[in-house]
Amino acid sequence: MAQGAFLGLGFWLVGIASPFQWGVFGGMASIVPFVGATLVWVPEVVWLVFTGSYGKALALGLWGGLVVGSLDNFIRPWIVGSRENQNPVLVGFAMLGGAYAIGPLGLLLGPLVVSLTGAVIEELKKVGPAPKA
Repeated sequence: MAQGAFLGLGFWLVGIASPFQWGVFGGMASIVPFVGATLVWVPEVVWLVFTGSYGKALALGLWGGLVVGSLDNFIRPWIVGSRENQNPVLVGFAMLGGAYAIGPLGLLLGPLVVSLTGAVIEELKKVGPAPKA
């Protein structure tokens, strides 16, 4: 949702018609792995270049690439980490490691595995040391 909102703001700032509608499309596209919201803003940048609006194309390209593209990397660990009482940096690394290990599904499973591992360690601490045989 945040990517769609910021994308709509960028479209509004450069004067694209129906920025709310394009922001909604960008928000829906942001769930597509690897390409996400770029499916929406890159064609708009290309259209601005072909119509001769080079300044607007540059502004929208920078906004889409730097702000909208990076937004997910900051907001997702913050939201997931706040729910799980985990450090957002740890959640970010878990997402990266999960995506590297098993692909797009790893973005969700990586933090889950880290969370479960942390919960198991906490429970083992509560139980105490194992008796000696």
